[in-house]
Amino acid sequence: MEGPEHNHYSKGSVVSFLHRYVAGLQIVEPGYRRFRVAPRPGGGLTSANTWHESPYGRISVAWQAEGGRGEVQVSVPEGATAEVELPDGGRCSLGAGRHARSWGRAS
Repeated sequence: MEGPEHNHYSKGSVVSFLHRYVAGLQIVEPGYRRFRVAPRPGGGLTSANTWHESPYGRISVAWQAEGGRGEVQVSVPEGATAEVELPDGGRCSLGAGRHARSWGRAS
């Protein structure tokens, strides 16, 4: 029997993959108190964005990449911490607020 009721797992799997690996938002501690942002450009993808309503508030991630360079924007709610891993190996920890971090070589 075919129907939407049988597609939940596959749709959920695709959404989860896009959320965690393409946009790069991954849970580190329960409730997203700590979370990882690790954008993965490539394969023709030049941008992605996602958001998640955590118990601490909305987390959002958006990144754009072009020509070996890119920027990620992260919103961290009060009470949460983001661990950012950039495609060029750069790492940082971010507290509450809106943040932008860049990677790659200058043209």
